[in-house]
Amino acid sequence: MAGITINKVDNRSFLKIGSEQIEVSDYNVKSTASGVTELNVTIRGTSNVFEMSANLKEQMKLIP
Repeated sequence: MAGITINKVDNRSFLKIGSEQIEVSDYNVKSTASGVTELNVTIRGTSNVFEMSANLKEQMKLIP
């Protein structure tokens, strides 16, 4: 399974999935009593949506 982490460096936050990393402007983690965890991230600025979609599809292949 690909590891998902949020790293903070000074006042900046970075979302890392596997070996890919992107800066995020905000994030929120919510867990429920049933064990479901939800991660919401906000990305501001210009990003290549097609590249991000391709990376997410590749990472999802790693999750059983």
